[in-house]
Amino acid sequence: MNNSFSHLIWLGACQAQEPSGLIAQAKQVTLVDARESACKYLKKQFASDRVQVASKLVTVHGGQQSFTEYNLPEYSALQEATGLKKLFPGLKITHQETMSSVSLEQFFKELNLTDNENALVVDLPDVNQAFWEALYKTNELYKFKKLYVFANIDPLYLDAVNASTIVNFLQSVGYLLQETSSTDPDFLCLVFGANPLWVELQNANYLNANLLRDTKELQSQQETLLQQLAESKQQIDLVAKEKESLKQQLLESKQQADGIAKERDALKLQTMEIKQQFDELIKEQGKQLDQDQAKQIEKLRADLEQTAKHASTRLEKLTQLEKNNKVLQESNLQLQQRHQVIEQEMIKAEAQIHFIKDFLMKE
Repeated sequence: MNNSFSHLIWLGACQAQEPSGLIAQAKQVTLVDARESACKYLKKQFASDRVQVASKLVTVHGGQQSFTEYNLPEYSALQEATGLKKLFPGLKITHQETMSSVSLEQFFKELNLTDNENALVVDLPDVNQAFWEALYKTNELYKFKKLYVFANIDPLYLDAVNASTIVNFLQSVGYLLQETSSTDPDFLCLVFGANPLWVELQNANYLNANLLRDTKELQSQQETLLQQLAESKQQIDLVAKEKESLKQQLLESKQQADGIAKERDALKLQTMEIKQQFDELIKEQGKQLDQDQAKQIEKLRADLEQTAKHASTRLEKLTQLEKNNKVLQESNLQLQQRHQVIEQEMIKAEAQIHFIKDFLMKE
C-alpha cells in the first residue's frame, strides 16, 4: 500500500466518510470526536493498529467548555446554531453539558509530528477559522502538506465565518486551494495544498531576515569597535602625556636625589666631627667625675662609720631599756597580786566588822 501521508489527523471525525479514501492513504491515523457514540462507531468501523480513536473535546485554549448536541448529532458544536436552523428548521437541542477540553497546542504537542508529510481534516464549521489561526501562530500548520476544511457559503453558527474567509486566510499563509468538492452545495469540502513557492519565499524571507539581523549586529559591532578605537587613541594620548610628565618628574627627582646625597655626605662628616667632640668631652667629664666620686665615697664611708657607732650605742640603750621594762613588768605583776590579796583581806575584815556590829546591837 502506497502511503501519501505520514499521519492523518481528523478533528470532528463523526463517521469519517467524507472525503472518502483518506484513511487508506495514511501510514498512521488519529480520529478525534467529542461524542462517545461517534468514537464507538469509529473504533468498530476502523479497527486497525494504525488507527487511533480519541474521545476528547479539542478547543483553542482548553479548559471547561459548554458542548451542545442536536437531534442531528453530526452538527453538535461549541457555538450556538444560527444559519444551521435555516437549513434544518426542525433542529433541536438534545443534550448540553460542560466538558473538559484539551487545548489545540497541547493536543499537537502530544502527537509530536516530526515531518511535514501529514494531512489535517477539520470538520468543525463553528470554530474552524479560530483553529487555523491558532495553528498558524504556533507553526504547527506547516507540518501538513494537505488541508481538508469543511465550510459553508454562509456561517451556520454564532461567530463562525464563511468559506471565502477561510480561503483568503489559508492562501495568505501559503496554501493553494486545489479542489472544492461536495455532494451538497451548502456544505463544501475545501482541499488545500502547501504552496512550494510560498515555502521558498518564506525561506528566502527567513534568510534575508537573518542576513539583516547579522548585518545590523556587524554594524553595531563596527560602531562599538570604532568607539573603542577612539577611546583607545584618547587613552594612548593621555598615556603619552603622563609619560612625558613622569619623565620630567624623574629628572627632577634625580636632581633632588643628587642634592640629598651631597647633604647626606655633609651631614655624615658633621656627625663624625660631633661624635669625636662628644667622645673627648666624655673623657674630660669622666676624669672630673672620678675625682668627685672619690670624695663623695670617702665622705659616705665616714658618715657610715659614725652612723654605725650611733646605732651601736642606741642598740645598747634599747637592750637595757628592754631589761628594765621586763623588771618593771615583773614588779607590776607582783604588786597586782599583792593588791588582790590585800583587797581580799579588807573584804574579810569588813565582813567581820559588820558581824561584830550586828552582834553588839543584838546585845
